[in-house]
Amino acid sequence: MKRFSLILVLTAFMFSVQSFATNADLFGYDQNEVSAALADLNELEALVGQDEQITYADLIEVQNPIALSLSAETGMMANGVSMPILPAFWWGCLLGPAGLIIVYLVEQDPSQTKSAFWGCFWSTLIYGGGAIFYWTGL
Repeated sequence: MKRFSLILVLTAFMFSVQSFATNADLFGYDQNEVSAALADLNELEALVGQDEQITYADLIEVQNPIALSLSAETGMMANGVSMPILPAFWWGCLLGPAGLIIVYLVEQDPSQTKSAFWGCFWSTLIYGGGAIFYWTGL
């Protein structure tokens, strides 16, 4: 058993040493590629530097690439921010009262809070009914 353990440790050591030797070129980069990738960010920085009161809607109007990519990727709208990832109903349904509070604080919109409330209500009804059936044996 000692011999098997020693062979196993030596084999693991050999593979770990070999993996360190092949990663030498992972940390190279091209300065021109980095500058090209940050060009849009530099443009956004210049816009915000000129007018610190600029809003997200203004950035959409001037067709800023970063604002447009945020709008397309995250579902943000120029007139306000929608709940991230899930609609308000599902925040209330999946997280219950905590989701209701999150929607209330983030959205500050009574219709969204009402939607989260109904999600919380239905999840409580479904889970509560399931618990009653489970414990009563129906």
